[in-house]
Amino acid sequence: MTKSIITDAFDRMPEDASEAEWREFFMLVESIAINGNFEIQPEAQITIAILYENGVGVLKDIEKSIDWYTKAAERGLAEAQYLLGEFYDNHSYINERYQQKSAKWIEKAAENGHVQAQHKLSYVYNYGRGVHKDHKQAIKWCRKAAEQGYVSAQVELGHQYSYGVNLSKDLFKATEWYSKGAKQGSTEAKCALDELYEAGWAVHLFDVN
Repeated sequence: MTKSIITDAFDRMPEDASEAEWREFFMLVESIAINGNFEIQPEAQITIAILYENGVGVLKDIEKSIDWYTKAAERGLAEAQYLLGEFYDNHSYINERYQQKSAKWIEKAAENGHVQAQHKLSYVYNYGRGVHKDHKQAIKWCRKAAEQGYVSAQVELGHQYSYGVNLSKDLFKATEWYSKGAKQGSTEAKCALDELYEAGWAVHLFDVN
């Protein structure tokens, strides 16, 4: 797949790039974000938001970072919606309303199939971060992420079944989900399987090798 102008420019940046070189990169991204074609603009908008958030090539500016994330998110781009949700969550110490905004954008991204957002939304509902606690919704979104192959969600679902948290205890299903995570290399899932095996549960029914 052909690399975008932004990705190509970023890949050519030296590891010890100077402030002037990062400033030049910022100006390129800003130009594309404002004047670029419709297809590449969202990538530029996300990139410039990250640069403003971290003060790279430009003075750090939280409000401008929000503005640029929002431009991309409002175009329905799931990655932008997820990043905006994470941004609000990470900066919730600034404004208590950021928790609600975080939940709103994380949910939009999750509904658009973004697997990390689905897993994060499970956490949001489980702990009531910006929403009312809803364990059914927490399980629903954890399961969606797990079914997409997201290993952290698979392990979490295994825990839920293993300990009977928010779900009826079911060691067979716990073993099934731990096995899926273990097949993807999760050390946590493998340890959980070992514990079930030592307790006499027939984990050998699932080949994780």
